[in-house]
Amino acid sequence: MAPQTSHPQASTINKALRGGDIRAALAASAAWAQSGSLESRDVAIEIAKAAATAYRDFITTPVHEFVEQCEGVLPSEVGPTVSKALGRLVAMTEEWELKLRSCHEERLARELRDFVRLKSWQPALDNIASLCSVPHGEKKVGEAIQRRVQYVGGVLGTCINHPREAENIIGLLSRTPTEYGLSEEFLVEMENARKSRLDQLMRTNLDNLENQWTAVLGSTQVDILNKMPGKNLMGEPEEADLRDVGDLFRTVLRIPIWRDQWEMMLDATLVLVDFTPKDTSLAAKSSGIEGRSYTGLGFRAKKTVATVFMSIGENSLFAREYGDWAAAQLHRPQKEQIIEFLGALRSQHYTRLFSALWNDKRYRDLRPELMIAISNLASPDSADLLLEELATALHKSVIDPPAVRKGENLLSSLGRIMRSPRTPLDARKRILDRVFEIIPTDNSKLAQAAVHSVYSAKPDMLSVELRQQAIATMIESLWIQDQSTDKHKGGERQSNILGSRNAAITALQRLGREDFDYMLSEFERRSMRFSGGYMAAAELFEKLKDPGAIPVLSNMLLSAAMQDMGKLSSYQRETYWDATAQERRELGRDQVMAPLVCALGEIGGADARRTLSDVMQRIQTGRIENPGPETMQDLGRYVSRDRDIAGIAGAPDTPEEVEQSLPEADPGEVKALVKTLTAKYFLAGASKRAQVKIPALARLGQLTPPEGLDAIFHNLTEKDAMISSAAVTAASEYASPGKPRTLVNAMLDKTLEAVESRDPAMRVSAIKLLKEIGPNRPDIRKRISNFAKSVSDGNARLVLMQTLGAVAPAGADSSPSQEPESPERTSEGDAPASASGVSRGPQKTALDLKREYMLARQQWIKNGKKGDPPQPPPGS
Repeated sequence: MAPQTSHPQASTINKALRGGDIRAALAASAAWAQSGSLESRDVAIEIAKAAATAYRDFITTPVHEFVEQCEGVLPSEVGPTVSKALGRLVAMTEEWELKLRSCHEERLARELRDFVRLKSWQPALDNIASLCSVPHGEKKVGEAIQRRVQYVGGVLGTCINHPREAENIIGLLSRTPTEYGLSEEFLVEMENARKSRLDQLMRTNLDNLENQWTAVLGSTQVDILNKMPGKNLMGEPEEADLRDVGDLFRTVLRIPIWRDQWEMMLDATLVLVDFTPKDTSLAAKSSGIEGRSYTGLGFRAKKTVATVFMSIGENSLFAREYGDWAAAQLHRPQKEQIIEFLGALRSQHYTRLFSALWNDKRYRDLRPELMIAISNLASPDSADLLLEELATALHKSVIDPPAVRKGENLLSSLGRIMRSPRTPLDARKRILDRVFEIIPTDNSKLAQAAVHSVYSAKPDMLSVELRQQAIATMIESLWIQDQSTDKHKGGERQSNILGSRNAAITALQRLGREDFDYMLSEFERRSMRFSGGYMAAAELFEKLKDPGAIPVLSNMLLSAAMQDMGKLSSYQRETYWDATAQERRELGRDQVMAPLVCALGEIGGADARRTLSDVMQRIQTGRIENPGPETMQDLGRYVSRDRDIAGIAGAPDTPEEVEQSLPEADPGEVKALVKTLTAKYFLAGASKRAQVKIPALARLGQLTPPEGLDAIFHNLTEKDAMISSAAVTAASEYASPGKPRTLVNAMLDKTLEAVESRDPAMRVSAIKLLKEIGPNRPDIRKRISNFAKSVSDGNARLVLMQTLGAVAPAGADSSPSQEPESPERTSEGDAPASASGVSRGPQKTALDLKREYMLARQQWIKNGKKGDPPQPPPGS
């Protein structure tokens, strides 16, 4: 790394320190201080900066000697200032040498226990030799070795289940003790320490034995976390953040180089790799494992760490020496962490090393770590290597799940290259073109991964064709059901219940702005398919706030309002993770409709207000089942707000006011709606037919023109349950309170006529429509009763009487002798009652009683004939 100095004398000092020439550095500093070109304090600061620049480039021993001698050589005003300025870095190095050595000894001790258990004698002997070696600068060597011998004995004493193996390793040491720097007396002391520790542990609780081995490493990582920028800080790293974190990380890496103990570099790597990103497995997350220390960092802290690692990797001297050391350590169990740390440095020095390891079959198990490390280089060569691997992995007629997972990982790495500011423009274009060629469009998981990782990284570089394909892929993913079970947990801090759909919404926000009309058409194609995708669409359009989305959102809201949740099979039902209750719950209409209401309310406009008011009125009049409190609360908020804005005091109360507030129907619009409902759709699918007809039926229900009745009744016999249900709802609007009497009578005439139809589907829909209207209204009840008297078909007459709630008992004359009485309210409640006070609800026929008996008996047999059998109805 080039010296970060501008003054000629500062460059001379820096160069002398890098060459290890302390005298030249001191002479240049003294000459500068005595020249009088700057104030003494300014000169001292510049000298300290020059020395600190060399120190941050891992020039350690020369700088330490320079600090020790500067007070005696430099003028009195300059020397102490330089010593004090550099003293912070020197003291940090000495402090962290003790901490890193503790981590080093802890790792050796843990490995020693494992080697003894596995009877790996030579590695165990090597670890004992390392543990018993005296640190640099130790004055009382004999006492230091004695302490270390006792420590090793204590470690061997923790091998409770392998005492013979621990005793055997001491026996091996006794054969050639001098090779390990020990004596017979030290070996006797080691054996005594082992027995004492073993005896102590046999009388204690062993549950916490393993925990004490991670205490040193854990406390070291906590010390580093405390030096990081605050967790809640956002934005780019400040100069002070980069300086403090950079000094800390360089200090940890400097110690093994300074002491020429490269074995400690492994411990420095393990300490710092904890601050690099790595996803925690699902099993680990469900067990409560938080992952690495990186997950606890805030936004600014993460950017600070990444920038510091990259600046360390820019030091060619360190990058070369660390790369040579790392290449010789790939036989160790910690090889994955070493590769991860190499990738975090992002140094181009490692391009050849990564390529060689990638093509070496002996290191196949390192592919996941190598994939991330190669992508961190963000070079054209790394992009070509990953693209070639992607093409090879997916060049199959049938892509199996392992290949899909490998493809997703490769796409994630390619996306990292796309997002890197160091990636050349031509390399990004090549990635986009090749991914588009390689990824099969019929594999939804790979297509979604390509959009998430690659396409959405730089949406402005996409062609129109590629952007539209990405939009269609993401929208289709919103309608894919969440396959999570009750055992799958969600994030405790998730912002909403969308779960995995949040990533698709983020991608669509970036992609859809350039092609909003195409995105809207893709949503419109799916607007009649009830799904949790409705919530995602509401979330997206509420953020975009484009009025063009109102028709699509209105269709989704009406579709959700008419959805019968009881008819959904177990495969169609969806669940969501409730972060508040910390449990998975079933998705209902209330959770789906509420976001749609909010999206329409936030976008605003006359069309949105009309849709919300229409839905509110239908729910209040019972024509749509109440979805739940969340939807009703949002509807009340937005409808009342719109009324206040329009200056309306409240909803019309009297029939005259309602009739005066009816919208005027445009003849051209009505004609177009009728044409839509009566057209033939031979070549269109069921979803296309529903997509066109349901909004048309909803609009006719709002306008209620007399000429639209025939078209509505034409759709009562539709095989699509959603269309026939929408037709029933639209027809019921013609009989809503306040409608003209002639319009209500026209609708009732067609409905009663349909009751006698030979088409079973028409009869079922007609009866459903009568129930929707509400036969308890006196005027409608009278019309149904009079019609029932004139019906010759006994079945039709029975159905009409059941609708009125006054069915004659079996054996009695089925023709009504008099008009059924209109229901009256009792003083106790709302149930209609007869003069004797007995409820006049629908009476059960003998056939109904017999059917109930047969069902009860079947259930009794199915339950193993437990208890008394059900009794047959009277007269059987």
